[in-house]
Amino acid sequence: MNLPVRGCVAADIRQVAQTVITGKNDKDPHRRILPFLTGLGGLGKIHPRGLRKVTTMSGQVDWVYRVSQPEGSGPFPVFLLLHGWTGDEHSMWVFTPRLPSHGLFIAPRGLYSAPQGGYAWVAAQNTWPRREQFEPTVNALLQLLTAARFPAADFSTLHLVGFSQGAALAYAFTLSYPERVASLSALSGFLPDGLQLVTPARRLSGLPVFITHGTQDELVPVERARQAAHLLDQQGAKVTYCEHEVGHKLSAGCFRGLASFFKDLAENESL
Repeated sequence: MNLPVRGCVAADIRQVAQTVITGKNDKDPHRRILPFLTGLGGLGKIHPRGLRKVTTMSGQVDWVYRVSQPEGSGPFPVFLLLHGWTGDEHSMWVFTPRLPSHGLFIAPRGLYSAPQGGYAWVAAQNTWPRREQFEPTVNALLQLLTAARFPAADFSTLHLVGFSQGAALAYAFTLSYPERVASLSALSGFLPDGLQLVTPARRLSGLPVFITHGTQDELVPVERARQAAHLLDQQGAKVTYCEHEVGHKLSAGCFRGLASFFKDLAENESL
């Protein structure tokens, strides 16, 4: 497997998971942060920063998420932004300047409280999360991502962008429902244990995938990213891999690589 590598000077985003990030697009006159209401029916409390607390139709999950969309009625390609362990619905906004400006950005908050503060996508444990631990969250996301809730969304072009544990969730979602995913970007993440054992051959044929990782990452060893790149390549995905000598963060070169990845998709009319 011959995967392209891009890397350059490190741009530290260690603070991402702990910091409220507004991002450049919030000030873009062609975008708006939508004021949403609480609950599925009737009027409720308006949340700041375009946040909405919702309950799925099953009544089992309360969602808080942040959303931003361009002006107009759409439909717009959807970018689902999945934060890492101890992050929240603001954490992934640092990446939005690298994403296509005509996208609808949805950044949900993890469903579990992390012991150190912030939120997570699986309950706390002392081992690497397994595939089955992500299944409840994947199923809950499917209930969240509906045209009824996001009428301007084009869910036929759903792009997943996940950091760390959010990347693991993006892997689990993609390998469970590849027909729902237009592209996958896994940043400093890992493939959930057990996922490679249940993946049919060539399930991801032609899927554009961007994977980036630091060789000095002490939280998620770089071997986990290389393993994921190898598996997705075997599954037929079109993998772009960016690796550099940084820790649990992206290098400046890999930030640029992320932007180039989506630029290439747009030029190939995949966006």
